[in-house]
Formats: sequence, structure tokens, C-alpha cells
Amino acid sequence: MEHFSDKWITILDDALQNNKNLKTIPRSKLLVEYRVKTSPTTYWYIDINQKSIRAQPGPATKPDVWFEADPVAANAMLDGNLDPLQAILDGVLTIGGDPNQLLENNRIIDEISSIFSSLQISKISS
Repeated sequence: MEHFSDKWITILDDALQNNKNLKTIPRSKLLVEYRVKTSPTTYWYIDINQKSIRAQPGPATKPDVWFEADPVAANAMLDGNLDPLQAILDGVLTIGGDPNQLLENNRIIDEISSIFSSLQISKISS
């Protein structure tokens, strides 16, 4: 199984929906799109709202925040081998939209990051 595959996104979606910690954290509506510069570009997004947090394949409609990286950097971040802040400083991760919304939802973003860590390809079966 590969990062960003439909199977991986389905596993991520299930993890988001079943995470007990996420259900207790107050949140506002936030739509975050991820773009991986493959040919063609791979899109997926996380839709955070009062009722649910879902991961879905494809581009988001009017994302509040988006991230874009090449496949090497994107995989390295998801595998825990590249810090996202360092990726921005190195110019291999671009962020757009309104990043302040990430700060406003920092508790939920931190919990989602821990879920990403648990879904490293090396930790889940194919």
C-alpha cells in the first residue's frame, strides 16, 4: 500500500472517525487540502466540522488551507522523517490559504498529526 492511495485515505478516514480524542476537542469548520506533485497531481483533503472529521480523495472545494509537496517530501513527512516546518524552510512544502486557521484549531491539528504518525506505511499492513 502507498501513501495517498485510495486505500490509505480510507484507512485515514476510519482512524479520524474512530478517534475518541478528536471527538472531545472543540473545533471550527476547516477544510484542508493536500496536493502531491505527481503526474497528474494527487489531491486529498480533510474536512473538519462540528459533526465529523473526514478524509476524502480528490480536490477540496474552496479549501481554507492547502499544502503542496513533491512525492519524496510528502512521503518523508508522513513517515516521520521530515519535519513539516523544516520542509517549509527548505522550500519543499508550500502552504497556501489562511494558515491562521490551523493555529485556531491547533489541538485538533496536533491530534490529526498523531494519527498520521500511526499510519506510517511501515506500521500498517498492506
